[in-house]
Amino acid sequence: CGTHDGDVYLFDATKDEYSTTIEDNLIEYNKDTMKRDYSIRVIKYSSDGKYIAICGHDKMVKLYSLPKLELIHTFDKLGGWVLSIDFNVVENKIAIGTADDCKVSIFSLLLTKEDYNKQKEKQIEGETSSICHHEFIHDGYVYATAYSPNGKVFAFGGLYSNKIYVGRAKDNKLIGKVEVDN
Repeated sequence: CGTHDGDVYLFDATKDEYSTTIEDNLIEYNKDTMKRDYSIRVIKYSSDGKYIAICGHDKMVKLYSLPKLELIHTFDKLGGWVLSIDFNVVENKIAIGTADDCKVSIFSLLLTKEDYNKQKEKQIEGETSSICHHEFIHDGYVYATAYSPNGKVFAFGGLYSNKIYVGRAKDNKLIGKVEVDN
């Protein structure tokens, strides 16, 4: 879980039995490496157990590999507070929903830190980067992003619009929207 002051606490979910005290179930790691300057909004594990993403009001997502908690990549320069994240481990993508700019950004989920560094080098040299696949504008803050378990469909929705958008993950194409009443 994350706190308002930017601390992150990770719990061991692999134990068959849990201790009666929370402290005995915490995973040991260097907390300073995950400390943020702003409150934590979302902590999300990938369904395959290989990644954890941590985000908040600092407008960035930090992606770590598990179980070593090595920082693989920081998705920064996002246009707003990050309110939602979901992984698509089938298509190797991550969807990030933000508030201020009301966007869903879909990024390539590259496998290693070196892969991300290669993409950054391409950007510096003026080549097209394949890190960001697509961005969708929503009518309000994006509070929910989700991929289907089979990785074929994604959906997102949020505040103020009363709309849920649905898309095809393979080519990031919107295929419909559902309007709901309050």
